[in-house]
Amino acid sequence: MADPAYSEDNWCFACGKENPIGLKLKFEQTEDGVRTTIVLDRVYQGWPGIAHGGIVATLLDEAIAHAVMTRLGPAVTGELVVRLRRHAPIGQPLSLSARIISRKGRLVQAEATLASETDGKALATGQGKFMLVNFADRQ
Repeated sequence: MADPAYSEDNWCFACGKENPIGLKLKFEQTEDGVRTTIVLDRVYQGWPGIAHGGIVATLLDEAIAHAVMTRLGPAVTGELVVRLRRHAPIGQPLSLSARIISRKGRLVQAEATLASETDGKALATGQGKFMLVNFADRQ
């Protein structure tokens, strides 16, 4: 559901194709949300071999944003609660998924999970509150 006043410039850190230091995430729709797989490069590590917690939070935030935008249109993060359960390894395939939980007016609640592609165990979870926006109102 594209907002006609919205214009993508492809520089989003998480999904922008033009951002040279970005994650370049590409989501696919699922029955109840979105999903992608990513292998994080060493440039995104905190401790050796482990993804930086801020990068993990960014992944969860972006997945939720895409779940909301895909079904309801443009939205911005109002609140994000992250639970880091296990370390997210660098150089290994990770599964990232998100789905909408509820909507009340412009407020949408959704959740995301980052998991190991190898064993399916959750590495981090996030719950977010997102506000649907009308980009024409920004003028």
